[in-house]
Amino acid sequence: MKVPGKPPSALGALAGLASLAVILLALSSALDPGDNDAIAPRLEPYAEQFDTPAPAYGAPSYGAEGELIVYADASLRKPIEELSGLYAGTVRCRFASAQTLLAALDQGAACDLFLCAAPELLDDLEARDQITDRIVLGENRMVLAVPEGNPRDLHSFSLLADWVRQGRVRVAVGQGTEEACARKILAYYGASDCDRALIRCSKGTEAAVRLEEGMADCAVLFATDAGGLLTVDTASPGMSGRILSTAAALSRSKHPVQAQGFLDFLSGPEAAAVFQRRGFLPQPAAVQDPPAQEPPLENPEGSPEEPPEAETPL
Repeated sequence: MKVPGKPPSALGALAGLASLAVILLALSSALDPGDNDAIAPRLEPYAEQFDTPAPAYGAPSYGAEGELIVYADASLRKPIEELSGLYAGTVRCRFASAQTLLAALDQGAACDLFLCAAPELLDDLEARDQITDRIVLGENRMVLAVPEGNPRDLHSFSLLADWVRQGRVRVAVGQGTEEACARKILAYYGASDCDRALIRCSKGTEAAVRLEEGMADCAVLFATDAGGLLTVDTASPGMSGRILSTAAALSRSKHPVQAQGFLDFLSGPEAAAVFQRRGFLPQPAAVQDPPAQEPPLENPEGSPEEPPEAETPL
């Protein structure tokens, strides 16, 4: 029996707070399934598929004399690891999201070359005179991947955008460039308000694992990260923006000659063959300009030619 004017007991207050915490935890899990810590153990068997940790911040630290340090976007891991093994020099690679690696560079980390799928990041470095040379390695595309058998019959980005607006779908995306491109695609179809639908993963390889493990209804990721997955649609550059994987030699390099040598190797035919085999579009497709239009014919005096006058009958 409650006595008027008597404050509630401490035990009762604690019980109320505990109930409120349980309710908030349940709501949090329902609204953001991608961040639920309970799924972490299910990802542990796939740890080796993910990328190496970002380098520690701090003072620059180079290894053996002549050893090149390459920071590369996670989406470039397979071709760069293969090419590093083919190259005559010694190359030490570190893989993470481009934004994470850029943050390490801003803290002064040692690096000879920076490779990423977001040329605008290199534009920023170039504007600060931190780049000596850069090349396009190849072009990527964004794809829509679904579970084997496509149980929900999701067949296009257009339909995905409809489901995002209706709150009917969970979409796994890698953070950084992949997430930015995925948001552009959804905005293209009128679903720019997509935060609640996205399961933000550390990288595209993790998004692929979440899809395979049934933690997401679909994944939007680079075509080169979708190996072995069932893909049902591919975004045009007009939807996602052009995804040009680019390499740059950095002015901070302690081995500028070797850095330029590796950059030249990456622009050669052997590297181009590796990138194409790994699913990248060839370099010419990434850099070619539209054909120029032919100018109108002109007469020797420089004025446009006029049709001849009709003869007057006699």
